[in-house]
Amino acid sequence: MANTVQPEELLAGAILADELGVEVEHTDRNGEHDLEFVLPSGLVAAVEVTYLTSEQVKVAQDSWVKERERPFHATQINSTWRVTVSGTDARYKNLRRRLEPALAALEAAGVVEYDPYGIAARLARSMPEVVATFQAERVVNATVMATKDPATRQIFISPMGGYTARGSDDALQIIEEYLATRTDNQRKLQASGAAERHLFLWLDHDTPGAIARPFTGGRIEEWDHFGLPSRAPRLPGPITNLWIVHEGTATGWRWSGAGGWSRLDVSASTRGSKERQPSE
Repeated sequence: MANTVQPEELLAGAILADELGVEVEHTDRNGEHDLEFVLPSGLVAAVEVTYLTSEQVKVAQDSWVKERERPFHATQINSTWRVTVSGTDARYKNLRRRLEPALAALEAAGVVEYDPYGIAARLARSMPEVVATFQAERVVNATVMATKDPATRQIFISPMGGYTARGSDDALQIIEEYLATRTDNQRKLQASGAAERHLFLWLDHDTPGAIARPFTGGRIEEWDHFGLPSRAPRLPGPITNLWIVHEGTATGWRWSGAGGWSRLDVSASTRGSKERQPSE
C-alpha cells in the first residue's frame, strides 16, 4: 500500500502540472521519492517535496498565540503598554502577569518608555529589580500607548522577528546550506534513477525571515536585491531542478539548468486551505 499522500505533496503536484503541462503521479509507496511525471522526451522526472521552516519560530509563535488568547486583567498599571520582546527567546506563558509589577514601577517613577540600551543604564541603580525583570523576559522595548484609563488598561505583547534580510542572493545561500543537510531527500532522488530530479521546497510563516522576505510581496518587489537571484544555485548532485514556493503568498522561484531562474505565481494552483503535515 502506498504511503498516504500529504497535502503539501498534492499542492506541489498541482503546481507542477499547471506550470509544465504534465500529469503528476504520487509514487511514495515505501519511502521512495514523493512524485514523478513523464518528460516530453519520454523519460521520467522524480520529485521530492519538503519544508524549510523553523521549529524554534513555530514553538515561539504558538506559545505567543496561546498567551494572547489567555484572559488577562491588569490590576497594577494605570496605562496601556506595548512591550516588544525577542521573538524566539521570550517565555510567553503568563508573561503579562510577570511584567505588570515592573511596568507599574516605571509608571510610579514617571517613566513612559524603556529600552535596554538607553534608560536601562540609568535605572540599573535606582530600579535594579525592574531592569533584571526586563532582561530575564527578553524585553526589547516597553512604551505607554494610552492615557491613564483603568477601564481599558492592558499589556500588548509584540514579538520581534530579529532577522536581517539582505536580499535574494543571501536568501539563496541559506537555502543552499539547508538543502545540503537534506540527505534523505538527496538519497531518494538519487535512487530514483530519473533523468530529472526536482526538489520542491515549501516556505511558510515559520520560515526565518532572512529567507522568506523575498517572497512576502509589497514594496519589496521594487527593490533589485529582492528580485530573482543573480547566480545559479549550488545544488547537491542529485538535484537538477529547484522549486521554491511560499505557501502564504503563493509566490516563488523556479530553477532549471536549461531555463535558469523564473518567477512563480501559483495562486490558482494553491487556492483553498490545507492543514500542513510536513513531509519527510
